Amino acid sequence: MVKMEGMANNAFNICLASLQLPEQQSMSSASSLMVSIIKHIPTLDFVREIISRQGLSLVEFILRGVAGGVDRSRLDLLVNILHQLSIQCVTELSTWLQVLLSKQGFPTVQASSLEKQVFMQSVLRARGDKETLRHKVSEFSLICRGFHGTIYAIETSRSLP
Repeated sequence: MVKMEGMANNAFNICLASLQLPEQQSMSSASSLMVSIIKHIPTLDFVREIISRQGLSLVEFILRGVAGGVDRSRLDLLVNILHQLSIQCVTELSTWLQVLLSKQGFPTVQASSLEKQVFMQSVLRARGDKETLRHKVSEFSLICRGFHGTIYAIETSRSLP
């Protein structure tokens, strides 16, 4: 069991590092593996422990990506991870979002405290509804990137299902 824990911890760390690579395929593979790891939270205690220890870092990366650290064409990969976190560990996700989004200027200065609060509530309410979550992440991404209220934002919102 100790060997499995170490392997799972290494896989998590590799996924987190791979999510930051510029190649689309690397990020896509890392996202899929991360989702698979998170799906095992209910059945494997050591996976729950890994996510408990490192989930804050994962959510921080996701929020930085949404705010502009990741190309908008790759937001769905982050949504997949966030969606799985909202299903498997909503209590922890709520705490992580509160800790991170309460920081002044995080993930960007363009997002006001109210907008961050609305986003957090939307993420937690969208639990299990991936399309709603995707839409809320896209909206928040536009705010963070300074496009809220622009023609670009209006056109982007229209193209969402």
